[in-house]
Amino acid sequence: MRASTAWPMFILGIALMSLSGATWLVYAAHSDPSFAVEPDYYSKAVRWDETAHQAQENKRLGWQVSIARMTAESDSVRVLDK
Repeated sequence: MRASTAWPMFILGIALMSLSGATWLVYAAHSDPSFAVEPDYYSKAVRWDETAHQAQENKRLGWQVSIARMTAESDSVRVLDK
């Protein structure tokens, strides 16, 4: 291969690798359900300090959340106090 065609082929190869990588990333972002857009992410970010403070307060008070499976016969909700 002559030097006059080697550099354009090299540049074309780099461009094709970049394009194929970007294509793969777009495909992965749209096909994997673990990649998701957080709704109203800006408001959540603005309130982050409040959320962190509330989590520390809950830990200090010893509050815990537990989930219990309810049967079809049961129509009431119980709150467990530990």
